[in-house]
Amino acid sequence: RRNIVSVVAEAEAKYLHHPGTAREALTALVRGWWAQLGNRESACIHRLVGAELSSFPELGRFYFEEVIARSRRLIGTLIARGVASGEFRPVANDYAIRALPSLVIHAINTQRFFATFDPEALDDTKVVDGILDLFFHGVLAAPARSAEPR
Repeated sequence: RRNIVSVVAEAEAKYLHHPGTAREALTALVRGWWAQLGNRESACIHRLVGAELSSFPELGRFYFEEVIARSRRLIGTLIARGVASGEFRPVANDYAIRALPSLVIHAINTQRFFATFDPEALDDTKVVDGILDLFFHGVLAAPARSAEPR
């Protein structure tokens, strides 16, 4: 709860009513998650939960309800806001809602456990920029003409 659920609760409070665009809110959300959950301790928790699901189904249910479902609702709200404003296009079967947290968690695990073995490893900033670039070019209604780093 301290390491992950509290981060989700904080993100809900901060981004559900974010005053900027949906893209700005999602960008800040991902960067915030990376800053708060991108450490080795949090990565170990994600791996432990995954490894123990078959032995402790109540842990899986708790994690799903308190982390996964809440994150999906938050992201879904932000994407729906972006679709309603014309900023994002509608996405088939809401997969983007599932994909964004998966991209972040997988990238955290890769950075914390495998980057030392990768001769072409990216630094954290490039990884987060890459996640955002890949995600937004999948949901943007039209290509952005901004000077955001890639």
